[in-house]
Amino acid sequence: MLEVDDIEIAGNTIQAASNDTDLQLQANGTGEIVIPTSDVVLSQNLTVNGTTTLQDTSVTGTLTHVGNRVHTGNFNIGGTFSNGTIKIDDNFITTRVSNADLELRASGTGEVTVQSNDVVFGQALTVSGATDLQATTITGTITHTGNVTQTGNLNLTGDFDNGNVSIAANVIQTTDSNADLELRANGSGKILVPNNDVDVTGTLDVTGTTTLGNTNITGIVTHVGNANITGNYDITGQLNVDALSFDTNRIFTTTLNADLILQA
Repeated sequence: MLEVDDIEIAGNTIQAASNDTDLQLQANGTGEIVIPTSDVVLSQNLTVNGTTTLQDTSVTGTLTHVGNRVHTGNFNIGGTFSNGTIKIDDNFITTRVSNADLELRASGTGEVTVQSNDVVFGQALTVSGATDLQATTITGTITHTGNVTQTGNLNLTGDFDNGNVSIAANVIQTTDSNADLELRANGSGKILVPNNDVDVTGTLDVTGTTTLGNTNITGIVTHVGNANITGNYDITGQLNVDALSFDTNRIFTTTLNADLILQA
């Protein structure tokens, strides 16, 4: 064993001779303490004061960092990473503060971008601000506040409800009690029904001038105003015009004791 002042050298061990005394390795002037290509293994805690540059370093245990860190290269962690507020464990990123939001923010005009992988939300998704959605599959209820611009197909499985109108399967109806369902075109546009037939099972009230093509009416037709008929007007049943009634091959008055007048 070699003992120099407060340092003891025995075998391959260098230690301080005095109890509880630090062992200091110190270079002269601007020199550095250099360890060649051999690995250095620290079996106890390592506390570093000051700026430190680390090359390939394996840390077993907890790494506690105070101050700024500039990292170049890969940073591989076997276990859990936490900065005190955010925890990364396996493939989970969570906040450590109770009821705190987890925020993903880009710098400046940058965007938070998810590449070609699918994103699945297991809970409700609340979006504040304008949102541009590409092909998106949503299971559950969509609650929307503001305007929607739709480009492409919108495929709904289930009901659509905007608070006043409900679309369920092939039924469009109002949700307000006794409210009318109105179909309106924009400006001089028209509401067009293609070649499909339209069946009206209830009473049809028409206000304004109406042009009817081939129309089959079952029930009573009540007309106010003038009627211009082009083509055949086939009636099965009785036709009443003012005080006259037409029924099969008979013409008669409907007013008691009134004359039936045929006048050229």
